[in-house]
Amino acid sequence: MTDRLETGLVWHRSKRQCESGACADAAPMGDVVVLRSNLNPEVTVALRHDEWNELLIAMKNGDFDDVL
Repeated sequence: MTDRLETGLVWHRSKRQCESGACADAAPMGDVVVLRSNLNPEVTVALRHDEWNELLIAMKNGDFDDVL
């Protein structure tokens, strides 16, 4: 899923089905990646590319599995 808001950002939604109705979206913006929840899209967080890459690696390794 992609969409454009008035900001011009192209949001990408996970290809994984959002079974609970809560989905994470990401959009590239210059030297950062912006993240948001579809349930509260006005709240965002920006990660530098190196932080984004480290987050992806950590998530794939299961480093955050014990958070919830």
